[in-house]
Amino acid sequence: MNPGRILSRTALLEEAIRLSPTRGCRRAIQDDRADVLGGFRTIPPFGLPGWILRVRSRHGRTWLLAVMVDEVKHVYTASFVDEVPWLEWVGRTDRKGWSPYDGDHPKEAYAAYRQAKKERLLSRLLPPQQREAEGTEPGRTSR
Repeated sequence: MNPGRILSRTALLEEAIRLSPTRGCRRAIQDDRADVLGGFRTIPPFGLPGWILRVRSRHGRTWLLAVMVDEVKHVYTASFVDEVPWLEWVGRTDRKGWSPYDGDHPKEAYAAYRQAKKERLLSRLLPPQQREAEGTEPGRTSR
């Protein structure tokens, strides 16, 4: 059985609600306190493609919820992740209309993607001591 295709924000949020690991996260999504960050080629440590949502509770707690497609088992799965793998973002900023791959704020997501690429390049070019002095350690991407 193939999972239904996610083509809209509503379909993505419905899957996130259905698969949410906690009641608090589920409630926050139902109360529309979730931002879709976009689609990602692979989401570590799972190695599956999918989407990441930033979900905020009433009490100030924030979760990064990954809704992933297991293409081998033909199912959606969801799990919390610790950081956003911006280098794996697959969205675009020039698409007309909303797309689950671009997310709710594609220009901000693209800026984070560019920053992650810059940090990866600097980590390859600069020696470790200079990276620490300049504060450009890899992995310092914003959520």
